[in-house]
Amino acid sequence: MEHLGAEQEPPLTHGFKVGLGTVAVLALWERVVGPGSAGSAGSAGDADSAGGTDLGALDVDAAVAAWPSAEQEEARVRASFTGAMVEPAVRQTMAKYVSAEELRQRLELVRRSWPQVRRRCRAQLVAAAEVESLLRRVGGVYHPQQVGLSRQRFRDTYLRARMIRSRYTLLDLLYQAGVLEAEVDALFCDGGFWAARPWSR
Repeated sequence: MEHLGAEQEPPLTHGFKVGLGTVAVLALWERVVGPGSAGSAGSAGDADSAGGTDLGALDVDAAVAAWPSAEQEEARVRASFTGAMVEPAVRQTMAKYVSAEELRQRLELVRRSWPQVRRRCRAQLVAAAEVESLLRRVGGVYHPQQVGLSRQRFRDTYLRARMIRSRYTLLDLLYQAGVLEAEVDALFCDGGFWAARPWSR
């Protein structure tokens, strides 16, 4: 969306970016629901105890108390983008904004349903490392540094990605639960997916 690599010759293709984005989001999914069992990713074992983030223990009251007003949310989006991306990002983000009461209802449903949700998602999840390996084999982009993205910019991209489309995704769920930054940061800390794939400089 920010035309990364447009100045290269030849320009960086959309497909290369999507490949990297796929690895990035799968790594976050694994962080949240635990290792998957789809494809050749291996067995997930006991679906209720094989790791992941326990949104079944979510503090709904704290999440609702921290929820920004519509004005605060719009200001956050405007501070996250520049140029031609600002207004589209505001429209897309605010189209899915919910009130504090709607948020409470949604998060209470998530808390009640989390064991089943986690189990169903885990059954469909392909391992980020598997997709990374496939991209490497076909000469695709599998690490942010290959396209000039610093560690900090790539980390921030996780936080901004939810703002460019009105569809509800895992990023929105984690943001509304108040844990998005913590879950993303865990990918870059010891034991995290990107910590095991460090930038060379």
